[in-house]
Amino acid sequence: MPRVNAPAERVLQTILAQGYRELGHRDLADVGGFSERSVSNVLRDLGPRRLMAGGHPAKLGPGLGLCLGISVGRESLRAGLVDANGDIHHKVDRPPFRNQTDKPVHVVLERVREIAAEVLAGGMADRSLWASEKRVLKLLGVSVAWSSPLDRAGRPGGSSLKDAAWSGPARDTGRIPTMQERVAGALGPPFTPAHMYALNDANAHALAVVFRGSRLRAGEPETDQWRVVLAVRVSGGLGAATVLSAPHTGRRLSFIDSKLIAGTNGFAGELGHVPISKAVITERNRESPSGLAKLNYEQAECSCGKGRHHLEAFASADALLRRLEASGLKIPHGSRRQTSLIRSVFEGDISAKHVHALTDVGRIIGRALANPILMLDPYSITLTGSLAFEDLKQGVLLERGAWRSAIGDHVRVNYLTGDDNVHAGVRGAALAMIRNFVYRQLGDVIDGKARTGLPLNYTPADLKRLTAPAGGPARPRRQA
Repeated sequence: MPRVNAPAERVLQTILAQGYRELGHRDLADVGGFSERSVSNVLRDLGPRRLMAGGHPAKLGPGLGLCLGISVGRESLRAGLVDANGDIHHKVDRPPFRNQTDKPVHVVLERVREIAAEVLAGGMADRSLWASEKRVLKLLGVSVAWSSPLDRAGRPGGSSLKDAAWSGPARDTGRIPTMQERVAGALGPPFTPAHMYALNDANAHALAVVFRGSRLRAGEPETDQWRVVLAVRVSGGLGAATVLSAPHTGRRLSFIDSKLIAGTNGFAGELGHVPISKAVITERNRESPSGLAKLNYEQAECSCGKGRHHLEAFASADALLRRLEASGLKIPHGSRRQTSLIRSVFEGDISAKHVHALTDVGRIIGRALANPILMLDPYSITLTGSLAFEDLKQGVLLERGAWRSAIGDHVRVNYLTGDDNVHAGVRGAALAMIRNFVYRQLGDVIDGKARTGLPLNYTPADLKRLTAPAGGPARPRRQA
């Protein structure tokens, strides 16, 4: 039996696929293959439920659901409400907290709770995000990008989160809680683990990259070709992710059907722990300009503590800043190391030797990417994170000889800039949830038959409970 709202689903899918073009009703009808009257009728019918927003151009509305996206880095903490268009509202970027992920579990979760409350308060005060004329946010839930590998259940692996309690059993259940359970416990009712999503930050960045790329393809000729897309996040640490980007059509966003390659156990993409040969470092030292400290192959340590010759020990923000400090660069006491470097770049006071050091990071990464490139034959490599700059990209490009002799010179290397880069973790984390519960179930969402319990109607009473003073009866208990 055909779906009652099939025309509405087709219109919404076309709006999503064509979103960056911001088409009017006539253009939308031409692309989608409907009459202009059909488009107007759908928009009229969906308007009262706020499944649509605006008219010229038409956009997806908050009635489809919002996701609170949060990105927890080693020192950064960012969040925002993401709608079905992928737009972020009421962004919050907390002041840097040095070695944040080294802190006890309850300290990290308290910071997550605080930023969640701040963003939700902003959303609750924004009438344009209400699901109706009542002061209610239609929330799919909360999706958190963590600077740690996560297994398929959502439990952390590796050593990025230093407190042993992250991988220890809970006192009441005797088993290791998932990150979804921990965040739900920190935020309290009405949130449950079913309203939580957790993923590695490199994966979140990759999803943001593919979403952006998918929408930018609006207006291009349709194709039946899948693309392999690599994203490499270069910040305090270093991680990567691989996505199979689905073929492009004008009526269905390819992001919906794209596939993130998470690996058998969920730990794919740990590029930072690939061993680097001494010859690579020797070559970089041989070409270093006067005044730039040499890379110490034997003493450079990876954050995992298990290998001194890992890529991350030579090609990350932490590794770069250690080298620049050894070269005489003064980092203001008490400041976040990455922030100091980035500020010097933005203000244009970076010296030639600093540029060379950043290019060296790109060259070492470029050499390490040779094997993945030859194995996967990617369409593109996108650099993200606090070191995603032109000099990093140029460093990677200088190593093209390590792979192009075998497969040609067609791999596109680029990097995210501005807000697309800064909030890639927030946007990508939220889009992972929106894709599962909105894009892939759009017909059921329109018909009111989406997954039971999703979304939540988040009310001022819920926000009051979340922001209750510490020690009050409404606050969740401290977790082990």
